[in-house]
Amino acid sequence: MKCLARYPRMTTICMLFILVVCHTPEVNGQGMDRPVYSDPAGFSLFRDNYMITGAPTNGRIDRQTSDVVFQLSFRQLISRNFLGRGILFYATYTQTSFWDVYQVSCPMRDVNYKPGALFSKTVYGRNGRLAGKAEFIVDHSSNGLGGPTSRSLNRISLGYLFPVGPTTTIKVKAWYHWAYGVGRRNYLNYTGIGNVNLYHEFKPGKAYARLTVSKGLNLDAKGMVRTRLYFNPLRKKMGNQYLMLEWYVGHAESLLEYEVFQSSIRVGYAIHMPEFVIRRK
Repeated sequence: MKCLARYPRMTTICMLFILVVCHTPEVNGQGMDRPVYSDPAGFSLFRDNYMITGAPTNGRIDRQTSDVVFQLSFRQLISRNFLGRGILFYATYTQTSFWDVYQVSCPMRDVNYKPGALFSKTVYGRNGRLAGKAEFIVDHSSNGLGGPTSRSLNRISLGYLFPVGPTTTIKVKAWYHWAYGVGRRNYLNYTGIGNVNLYHEFKPGKAYARLTVSKGLNLDAKGMVRTRLYFNPLRKKMGNQYLMLEWYVGHAESLLEYEVFQSSIRVGYAIHMPEFVIRRK
C-alpha cells in the first residue's frame, strides 16, 4: 500500500489497463472487422527500423550540423495468452543512434538503449466489431554514458489505439517516469506525460503517413511534432520496405540533448510495420 501511495500516477495507469482487459467481452462470429496483423509472429518488428540522413531547417547546413539517424527495434513473443486473458506478452528492444557521420572522425553523438516489456490486448465491442487495441509497456531508457552526460529513466505507459475510419487510426498514450538518472529531473517539461499519434493509410503497401504530437508540462512552447511519410516508389510491393521522409520539430529527440530545440528534415530507408487498418473480411 505504501508503494501505491508513493506512485499514484503509476497506480492509475496500471488500473486503467486492468479495467480494459477485464471488461473485454469474449466474442465469436464471422464477418467481423479484424486487424490486418491478427496473428503475431514469434519474432517481429516493434518500432520502425530505419536509416535516414538530413540537416536542420533552423540553422546552417554543413558537415557539423548534418547527421545520420538509425534505429533497430524488435520484439520477441513470450506468451499469446498471458494470465489467461488473451494478452500478448513481448520482450522488446529499441536502439536509436545519432551519428555525426559527415564529420572527420564520424563520432556517435548519442546512442539511446531501450529494453522493455509489452503487454497488448485487442479489444472488441459487444457486437463483435473491433474497438481498438490496448498496450501496457514497462521500459528503461539509457544512453550508456557516465558522469554529467549520463541520461537514464524508467517508464510505464498505457496506450490505446482505435479506428476513426477505414484507413485512419489514432493512438493516445500516457506515461509515468521514475528513477531518473543525472540531469533528468526536468525531463517532463520537454516531453509532457503523453502523446497523440495519427496514422493514415493512403494506399495499401504504397503510402502511409504518421503524425506524432506531444506537449511539455509547462505553458511554454516545449514539446515536439514529428511527421513521417512512407512511400514505395516501385510498381510492385516491397513488403514492408519504404522510403521515409521525416520532419522533426521540437525537443527531446535524443536523451543527451533533450533540452535542445531542433527542426530537422531527414530522408532514407525504413522497414515499417503499419498499425492495424480496419478491413472487413
